Amino acid sequence: MEFDDVIVKENPGLCRCCLSEGCYKELATEYLWMGENEVYADMLLECFDISISQNNEGPNGTNRLICEVCITRLRDACNFKKQVLECEKKFVDMVGRGDFKQRVTVDILFEDNLKLEQNTEEQLQDTGNFDFLEEPMAFDDEINDDVTAEPLPVKGKRGRPKKSIKSVKKKEEKPKASKAKDATDPRRPHLLTLINNTSVIPFKGQNSCLFCDKTLEYDELNKHIKSHGPNVIMNTNIPDEVKVDVSVTVCEKCNIVFENFDNLRQHLLDEHAFVDFNLKPVKLTLSCDNCKKVFTSKLGLKYHLSRCKDSSNRTKVIKQNIAILLNMSTALPFKYFMNRFRCFHCSKDFVQFDSLKEHSVKQHTHCDLKSKSMKFLKGRDISLKIDISNLSCKVCSEKYSDVSALIDHLIVNHKAAYDTTVEYLQSFKIAKDSIPCPFCSDVFQYFRKLLEHINLLHSVENFVCAYCGQTFGNNYNYRAHISRYHRQESVKCIECSTEFATVHKLSRHKARVHGEKIYQCQQCDDKFGTQYLLKKHAIQVHSSGHKCMYCSRIFTINSHLRNHVRRLHLKEKNFECNICSERFFDKPLLKTHLVKHIGERNYHCDICGKRFLWKKNLRGHMSSHGQMN
Repeated sequence: MEFDDVIVKENPGLCRCCLSEGCYKELATEYLWMGENEVYADMLLECFDISISQNNEGPNGTNRLICEVCITRLRDACNFKKQVLECEKKFVDMVGRGDFKQRVTVDILFEDNLKLEQNTEEQLQDTGNFDFLEEPMAFDDEINDDVTAEPLPVKGKRGRPKKSIKSVKKKEEKPKASKAKDATDPRRPHLLTLINNTSVIPFKGQNSCLFCDKTLEYDELNKHIKSHGPNVIMNTNIPDEVKVDVSVTVCEKCNIVFENFDNLRQHLLDEHAFVDFNLKPVKLTLSCDNCKKVFTSKLGLKYHLSRCKDSSNRTKVIKQNIAILLNMSTALPFKYFMNRFRCFHCSKDFVQFDSLKEHSVKQHTHCDLKSKSMKFLKGRDISLKIDISNLSCKVCSEKYSDVSALIDHLIVNHKAAYDTTVEYLQSFKIAKDSIPCPFCSDVFQYFRKLLEHINLLHSVENFVCAYCGQTFGNNYNYRAHISRYHRQESVKCIECSTEFATVHKLSRHKARVHGEKIYQCQQCDDKFGTQYLLKKHAIQVHSSGHKCMYCSRIFTINSHLRNHVRRLHLKEKNFECNICSERFFDKPLLKTHLVKHIGERNYHCDICGKRFLWKKNLRGHMSSHGQMN
């Protein structure tokens, strides 16, 4: 869809997803559909990771609207995502149960003599379904050194050439070259040490035994591998790279639980004469932090978390804790995005933290659980950054330097229903040009440098975004984030060397500034710079487009046609004024009407001082003075 030359009017409302005009719903409002509550802004964020911006200017004002067509497409996308996740979970479960293992009906084994299992009745029936036989069937007591098969009178299918069957001679078997490595492979005793002394499980494939290729459930894999004994381990081929499951890292000989595999590896090197070799640590199981349920795939865990009741309960507890902390103390919440401090409540950005502090104290004295900022707190990894440089209790004005001590004070002295079992706070003491690290004694001039320091030295996730402070566990996710949200201008115009962020913006620049025309009309030789101009040409010259069945008017976009029909021909008026009961086509028209009842005359004439409800009336008045405002 091309939006370059779309002309957006002040009225009526504008759908923020397709830029069509009409009577629409609010993105952030909760609606009931088919017995379920819907918040379309949340659905966009969860399904596509898209957040629609909010601007005071424009046809919607502070409202963010969405049309019924886009709502239907959004529901379909969310349902499709749900379907894919459910199907993937079912498929993974079936693979884990072994539902797709091959069932071999005829095994051909070449050992010292050729042995064929008999299944002659099935193969001799319905011979008309085959074009030819690749090899003759022989019974065990009829196998000779020279076997000749006569072709069967099989009617071939039309269009496919028949293959001739020639005599097939049994070839003498050549002894296969052994691929087994030297039994003195130095890695064998150390692999035996790893298996016998730890909970680490060597495997290959998907839950397959390293020594016999048998596929088992995860719970049985460790017992099965240990049951092989040292003889099998010392005489079986070992691949160049051995995968080991490190979901549980315990030294069973010393009965010590380690935080990660690196610590266990170091313990083995120091205490058990273990020599490290080419191991690839892999986690076959993942656990839910809320209910401790174990899963054998990331997808299964993600599917579980999206529906885990404990997760939603945890979110509810965190929201209640945040409301208690912010309403009963001077802890100042904030966000950090694109090198700016952002207000937790209204998402307004500030360069200096002092400006954010002044804004929060004046504008947001109370934290409401029903506010938009609290509704957006969802998911598994909720965290809240707070400034505790001037931390004190609002009830008794007692000062504290540590947030945990303040929380204990609120619980004991003021009976606050604060749940200390959930962790979500990130505490900082922010002062101008002097921000100390909460984990060590280092001090930083900029908050961004502090975040980089924390994620480099005090966090497992070592990749931090220099623009917004978000952290990542690997370089791939970090680069994907940069490409998606912070991609620099890298596409340059050949004509004037102007750089653009995307190829689309470059194409639009070439069409408008340099007159480049790349869109060819399919019905004539004319070319145009944008798709909109091409569609407009098709309507005006070739009368092709979206035609109204009532008045034969043609539109470039189908949504414009639908709004035209609803407004002019169906006379839809679904929005009613609760004061005078007058009805309107959409919400912006209703808001304009409400100015008559409750509005203020904010537009005044600088010449005579007369005041007006609407700007258009002021413009008409200014023409009487021979001027235009």
